[in-house]
This record gives sequence, structure tokens and C-alpha cells, in this order.
Amino acid sequence: MSFTLISERPLIIDVTLRDGGYLNQWHFSEQALMQAVTLTYQADADVIEVGYVDDAPGLPLASACPPAWLQSLKNQFPDIRLAGMIRPSVNEPEAVLFSRQGLLDLLRIPVDLRWPERGFALGKICHDHGFAVSFNLTGVTCFDLGEIQAAAAAVPDFASVVYLADSRGGLQPEDIRPLITCVREVWSGEIGYHAHDSLGLARANTAEALAAGCQWLDGSLDGVGLGGRNLQLADALELAARQRFDLQPDNAALKTRASDLGLSALTEAERPLYVSCAERNLRMEWVESLISTFGLARSQAMPDSLPRRNWFEIQELEAFIAPEDWRQIRW
Repeated sequence: MSFTLISERPLIIDVTLRDGGYLNQWHFSEQALMQAVTLTYQADADVIEVGYVDDAPGLPLASACPPAWLQSLKNQFPDIRLAGMIRPSVNEPEAVLFSRQGLLDLLRIPVDLRWPERGFALGKICHDHGFAVSFNLTGVTCFDLGEIQAAAAAVPDFASVVYLADSRGGLQPEDIRPLITCVREVWSGEIGYHAHDSLGLARANTAEALAAGCQWLDGSLDGVGLGGRNLQLADALELAARQRFDLQPDNAALKTRASDLGLSALTEAERPLYVSCAERNLRMEWVESLISTFGLARSQAMPDSLPRRNWFEIQELEAFIAPEDWRQIRW
């Protein structure tokens, strides 16, 4: 599918299953999977991202997106547009893609700006197999504008969209326009924005992205997602509706709670920890490891000794954590 033939903008991708899967390692019940797809379909999301794409053995449905499951969704919702995320590390990508031709309308590829060529190479394979491709530039708070612009300038011109992903949830509203502008200077195609809500700024940041000319947005039911959670799908649709008159979301679907999908909502007790970690630019996966090892109360103070920096490898934290604690952490 060519997304240039779909005139409505901003275009909304629901990421409930793919990003929300971080909260349960994608072990959704089949009932919860169908409920999530049905609700986001009713909510008027343009594209539904149903998980990661992989053929490794033993994976749950939303971290594999097997062809039979995708076909069942296409059969039940004939006009549905499905997306999946495929990692550059996937084994035998040609075989993975061949079996899903005609079943996924968009493949999203996370691009680590330290090695963007890895994502671009996979994108070429996806494109050659007939898939529309999104390149998601991840962890943008770890790179300066020059580095982000250099990566955007190298994006292959077959891409449907280039996304800027606030993976660590540390962006402020004033950061957004310079980001969009630096990409626009070297990329003439469409730009998307993926917000995280660690600082409680997902909606404000997304509004800034729209004002700066962003054309694709991500959201999830009840904001479910990694770390400090995502932009609420209801907010994404409300912001988009200011520029679109065709959206008619089902308000009942948008009232879905994380618990309805078997997921945990972010509590007010947890939020200060995610704020602290976002301010220090930590990977959200590391926060989950702290909580699982020490519990919430003890984890709250642990980031206090850390400076803000561009953290990439877990070993970089060792110098700031007491040895007896370091040995206990289940990374």
C-alpha cells in the first residue's frame, strides 16, 4: 500500500499492542489481542501496529505477528491497515517478509543513530518485497541536531515516513520544532512523531510536532507503552481532528483502561521515578529492572546519583551504583 494515496493527515497509528507489549513481554491472551484490535479499529485509528515481526520459535503472537494471525485480522476487518515493527537484528528477513506479503500494510524499522545503515539495509529488503517502510529514528535525546540531520539525510527515498521517537521520554515542547526543522531541511517526505509521557508532556510535545508540520502521530489505548507510557490515543485523535473532519472515533472504545487489556496503568506513586529517569536520559527498560530488583520505594532514590548523559550501555551505570546493589540487579 502506498500511504501517499491516503489523503487524510495527520495520519494516526495505534501502538497499543506493540509498545504496550513491553508491560507484559507481549504475552497477551488471544481475547485481549482481539479486544485491542477491535477497540482501536472502532476508535478510528488509521493504522494498527499489532506487534513485532519475527519467526524465532516460541514467541507470543504480538512479538511475532505470524501470517495466520494477520490473515485472520484481515478477514475480520476487510479494510483494516496493519503495521508491524521489524528489528534490524531479525534472522532470515527475506523468509520473514515473504510469508507476510499482502498482510502488513506498513513495516516500521527502528533505527539506532549510531548504526543507521543497519536499519536502512533492512528497509531496502522490505521495500524490495513490496512493503511500505517507516524508518523510526529512536532515542533522539541521545543525539545532537547535526547527528539527527545526518541520519535523516541518508534515509532512502523509498521511505513512506521518517519518525522521530522520544524513546526515553525526555523531550520538552521547546525541543520539538528544532527537531522537525532539522529533518525537514534534508528530507522532503513525511515526518512522524512518537511521544512518551514520562514527563507528562506527550500531548504538549505532539501538539508542537503538529504545529511544526509533522504528518504522522502515534498513540495507544490508555497510553499503554514502555516506561512512562505513551500519548493517549484519545489525545492523538483529538489533536488530529483539529485538521481532519473525517474522524469519527468511538468514544466508548477510547475509554478503555489498561487493566481491560491485562496491563498495568502508571500509578502516581511510580511517576516520580520515571520523571527522574527521563530527566537523566536513561533507557526505560533499565527502570523496569530496578523496580523488579529493589521494589518501587527503594528504586525511587537510585537515579539521584546519576548525571544526565547519553547513556547507551548498561555497564556505564556501574560506577554510580553501590557494588552490592549492582550485583543484585537483574538486567
